[in-house]
Amino acid sequence: MEFVQNNCCVARSNNRVAADGAGVIGKDQNCLPLLDTNVRQQNIGVEDLYSGNVNLDLLYFGALMSFSQNFLEGLILLALTAGLSGFLVPYILKQIDGRKLREQKFVDERRLREQKEFDANLVRQNKIIDAQAQLLDTLVQLLWEFQLLVLSVSYYKLHQEQEKYEVAFREYDEKAWMYFGKIRGEISKAVRLTSNDVYQALLNFYTNCLIHSDVKLVTLVRKDASREEWNTHHNFIFQSLTNEIDEIVSLLAEELKLSSRTKQSNNRAAPERPDMVG
Repeated sequence: MEFVQNNCCVARSNNRVAADGAGVIGKDQNCLPLLDTNVRQQNIGVEDLYSGNVNLDLLYFGALMSFSQNFLEGLILLALTAGLSGFLVPYILKQIDGRKLREQKFVDERRLREQKEFDANLVRQNKIIDAQAQLLDTLVQLLWEFQLLVLSVSYYKLHQEQEKYEVAFREYDEKAWMYFGKIRGEISKAVRLTSNDVYQALLNFYTNCLIHSDVKLVTLVRKDASREEWNTHHNFIFQSLTNEIDEIVSLLAEELKLSSRTKQSNNRAAPERPDMVG
């Protein structure tokens, strides 16, 4: 094995020496490796180089063409790599940026939509709260005005002030239906502002207390009732109807969370803070 390698090295050295002697090396130092390769590939011996049997110019030209082809291939590969890099990298980055922009746009639109829905719900909730407070205030005022109106009739009758009694009843007769209509209208608003239980309680109060008191008063006036009957009716208006108004107003206020009783109840039901437990 060492003998074969040494012979190859000697042959390669002789080829270079022969090529140098033939005047090839002086042409282009860069072609020496290729020229040496061509000599070995074609099995050209030293004797052939010196004897002139080999066309050294053609051999050199072949080596030069091989060098130029390899260089050109490398140059083309480099150009293609640079071109693809210059096109693909910006394209990929553009696609990534585009996707990020689309995702960000989707997130922004969703947040904007959620914010609009939140604002709309907040406005709607504020309107409901305002309507509930207005319902309570209006109903309270109408109920107490009606209570005083109907109470004045029996009051003057029991005190035997006939003229004031007649004026009080005429005023009641003129205004009673107006109060009934307004009170019933406010109760209708409770359909969308309160629970069904509270709405039914308001309806029962309207029928069993307000309408009942009207029927009772008109009956007493028409039949020229006794003093005892007037006294019973007066006590009903002064005590029972007053208590019924207080109860229905409290029920409505607690339902709408506009009562201090509701706050106190919530405070009692709230659990103690850990740092307050002994």
